[in-house]
Amino acid sequence: MKPFHSMKDVESFEKLNVSYDRMIAWIGLEVKEEQKEMIAYLRKKGVMVMIAIAPSTDKLPTDIERARGYIQHLISRPDIIETDYPSQFINYK
Repeated sequence: MKPFHSMKDVESFEKLNVSYDRMIAWIGLEVKEEQKEMIAYLRKKGVMVMIAIAPSTDKLPTDIERARGYIQHLISRPDIIETDYPSQFINYK
């Protein structure tokens, strides 16, 4: 299945008459401003939205670049973040 990039993708999915129960919507590599309406719609339906950063932010060459990227993703508030380095999101204090 391809990611939901827009409301057009959501509308195509709805034509399949699949229940929103327990659904997770993959929306791509990041939360984009133009997706905010779609994300709000999906969340009203009880759907969590997920981004996948393993092929992008996880591949940045330095720890500081990855940390900056992770912070930006956290600020954008996806419900789920798919990453190769989940320990980078844990505060060890």
